[in-house]
Amino acid sequence: MLDQDKVKKQQTYLGEALENVLNEYHEEEQKEAREMVAKFVLGYVGASFGLKVD
Repeated sequence: MLDQDKVKKQQTYLGEALENVLNEYHEEEQKEAREMVAKFVLGYVGASFGLKVD
């Protein structure tokens, strides 16, 4: 079973990281930045569950 506090801390960290990345990019580049972050988050979450995401 997942530790809810750990999961909440990771979500907060990832949310802040996403916000920081998006703030650094201009509007035209935000779509690409969102895709990069989404791929990273999917890989990170997948890895924490033992899944491999390409």
